[in-house]
Amino acid sequence: MINNKKWTTNSWLEKPAKQLPVYLDHEKNSHVISELSALPSLVEAESIDNLIALLAKACRGEYFFIQSGDCAERFSDCSNYITQRKMLHIFQMGDILSKNLNMPIIYIGRLAGQYSKPRSVESETIHEITLPVYKGDMINCHEFTAAARRHDPERMLTAYQCAKIIIDTLKITPIQNRIYTSHEALHLPYEAALTRYNNKKNKWYNYSTHFPWIGMRTALYGYAHLEYLRGISNPIGIKIGNVNQLSEIKKILSLLNPENVPGRITLIHRFSAHNIQDFLPRLLDEILDSNQKVVWCCDPMHGNTQLVGDIKTRSMEDIINTLFKAVDLHYKFGTTLAGLHLEATHEDVTECITDKTKFQESWLQQNYTSLVDPRLNAKQSFEVVELFSSYYKRFFQKLAFG
Repeated sequence: MINNKKWTTNSWLEKPAKQLPVYLDHEKNSHVISELSALPSLVEAESIDNLIALLAKACRGEYFFIQSGDCAERFSDCSNYITQRKMLHIFQMGDILSKNLNMPIIYIGRLAGQYSKPRSVESETIHEITLPVYKGDMINCHEFTAAARRHDPERMLTAYQCAKIIIDTLKITPIQNRIYTSHEALHLPYEAALTRYNNKKNKWYNYSTHFPWIGMRTALYGYAHLEYLRGISNPIGIKIGNVNQLSEIKKILSLLNPENVPGRITLIHRFSAHNIQDFLPRLLDEILDSNQKVVWCCDPMHGNTQLVGDIKTRSMEDIINTLFKAVDLHYKFGTTLAGLHLEATHEDVTECITDKTKFQESWLQQNYTSLVDPRLNAKQSFEVVELFSSYYKRFFQKLAFG
């Protein structure tokens, strides 16, 4: 299944890398990595293999999956109560999907590890003071001070402890409603430290999460993140969002899934409402031409980010239009759209605009709590899932009900 040629947990160090933190205290960093490497696994190989089997069924149109959660998890939200509310929110979205699509749902949370974020710039300037940009709680703090913005390796240990608390809370759910964990495999020192060899299965696993994904800024052929991911046996998500990735997608899939195993790769397309009509057909053509068995998922959030004043937001209209166009195109090409990826929260935030609140900076400021990107609030997320699944079943009724 895995291309293990010359692969080790640290072979990524020999490749060029993007978006990694810069630790000035090398001795402290080495100590943290050693400590992390000795800590117990956060997830089990059996549950990772179970998820691959379920995603293989999604690839065949037998399951649908919802992947949802915060843009960036915060250490301050690490509690049983908040985790339970996040779980309930994901279950409620899944219930809507299950009712409308009449098929079983796979629940995947952006949970228990989404503590590091790629950024388009390395620094920001406020009142003529320039500091490193916030890159997620695993790397630095959001507060705008030199001490807070310093990259601190000890925060990896805090991330581990928070992830363990969350995963322990998730384990109380019935097995049929299991929520699998996922996060962007961005912070390679952390991921590698929690990667271990399973002698019984004769495989390497990333035991920090069930489902790591790779973002658009790091899914680069010949670079460190792909080198790391090619050696682990977890299912892998790949965010696709620009034309450059389209030209290399066949090479990326050949590297990560040389045996073309169903369920191994999920392609999460993140085109905007304005360019999905141009880009998604090209991606579908590439994959159909290569005969790769991938799970298709639509992320209608990231390509649709815009600014109202200085505030990042997303329009409900754009999000829904993206989903409708995705359904149209998958149906036209005969491919199965099997997943929905949302940045959403159970909280009553004011981060994504509607027709009534469009271009109202004052409305966005009422309860904007995300530290990076805007999320759908509970009411908005239920509306998106309801509209999407009602539209989806018109096209895929034979698939869903046959």
